[in-house]
Parts: sequence; structure tokens; C-alpha cells
Amino acid sequence: PPTRTESQKDGTYTLTNAEGRLVLKGGEGAIDAATGLTFKGILEAPAGSTVVTPLTTIINKLVDGGFASDAAEAQTMVKTALGITSTVDLTSFDPVEAALSSDSSIAAFGIEIASHGVATQNLVVQAAAVVKAASDLGWGSSTSSVYKAMASYINGHPDEVLPDANTPAQNIAIFKDLVEDAANAA
Repeated sequence: PPTRTESQKDGTYTLTNAEGRLVLKGGEGAIDAATGLTFKGILEAPAGSTVVTPLTTIINKLVDGGFASDAAEAQTMVKTALGITSTVDLTSFDPVEAALSSDSSIAAFGIEIASHGVATQNLVVQAAAVVKAASDLGWGSSTSSVYKAMASYINGHPDEVLPDANTPAQNIAIFKDLVEDAANAA
């Protein structure tokens, strides 16, 4: 049986004797520690991770989809796609904790990674809302479908940096593709 736990209000959690991937499910009263907003979806992280974030979810979907041979390759793909320059390990780096650090270089890395995570999650939630409205899927399946579509998009556009460096028209086209691909996968 899976090992289960509930996170604290600040997002921290403790798992004992857990094996395999980490899965974080939102639910009634669940609040995203990074944004303070209601969390309805599902986030994942590869086995051995100590954090669960939107970026670790993409890493997991890249591996699950066969687009990357392992989490290290998938992490490189995510960093390239998002234009992340930091060398931190996304599967163990807590961007919220780092952003609050008194060490300015650690805080800068935290802010960079957290901002990419929040932007990714915002995009996923918006696309998942469209998928959910057009289907009988719940939030978990809808967000999972969007993350799968993002992994596929990243795999198909290896040299492209996603939303931050694009024009509004390019972002709309990417969003449209993600919604359509997620709806088709659902």
C-alpha cells in the first residue's frame, strides 16, 4: 500500500519508509504554500526527491512519457525549456525556503526557481480548467493531462524557451496547443 501523509500549513511533510515517486494531491481546504491559493490538482516528483513542485512534475512526466531516460536528463530538459540558469537540483531544492534566505545568492536562486514554478502552475491551472470544463474529468486528471502535454511539448521543442521569452501571440499559440493536446490525451 502507498505511504501517505498530510503536509503542514507551510507545505512541509514527513514520510517514513516511503519508496517510489512522490504524489501530492490537493483537496478540500488544501492551500499552495508558495502562492497562498487553493490547490486542487496533483503534483509529482521522481523517486528520491525531497520536494514536490510544478517543475518536478514536468520532470516526472518527461520520464513517464519516455521523453527522458531518467530524472537527470528530464531536469536538464526542463531547465532548458524554462531558461533556468541555476545549477540547483530541482528535485531537492526548496525554492520557497531559499527565496526567504538571508543569503542573497541563495535567495536569488529561490526566486528564480519559485517564479518558474508559479508561472508553470498558473498555466497548468488555466489549461486544466478548460479541459475540465470540456470533459467529465476532475482537477487531478485535468492537471495531469496538461502536465503530460507540457512534457510532450518540451520534448518536441528542445531548443525553445517557453513563455517567459515569447511574445503574447506565441504564448497564446503554446497555451492553445497545450489545451488541445491535454484534451486529446484525456
